[in-house]
Amino acid sequence: MGLVLESRDVQRILRKLLNDDDALVAVIASDLAFANRSGAALALMPAPMVATVGDEPDEDLVENYIEVANVLSRLVNEASRARVRIDPGLKVPPDQMQALVSACGCTAFHVDIEGYGVGDLAIYHG
Repeated sequence: MGLVLESRDVQRILRKLLNDDDALVAVIASDLAFANRSGAALALMPAPMVATVGDEPDEDLVENYIEVANVLSRLVNEASRARVRIDPGLKVPPDQMQALVSACGCTAFHVDIEGYGVGDLAIYHG
């Protein structure tokens, strides 16, 4: 599962994007609503079942969200000369990851996943 950070009472799921030299290129972050809802949509879970998940990360849905984030990493590929990929494990301590995210530029999206609801997604890049 991705790193879960709490910021202003909102939990965020973070995944690092690395280049071929394992250097950090960007971070994809979402709130739990986007992670759970996009994960449910990818799994074709009936939308009403997402409401039963609650406010905690659901391991299966977050795993599906990581696949969504992997697809979204192609957006960074378009903007970068380096090929990027999702880091399979987060080895950066949470406080360092938070500092990195705070120092980077951000492209943020408020996404309505049809039938599943809304959530927030951001790509932090240097």
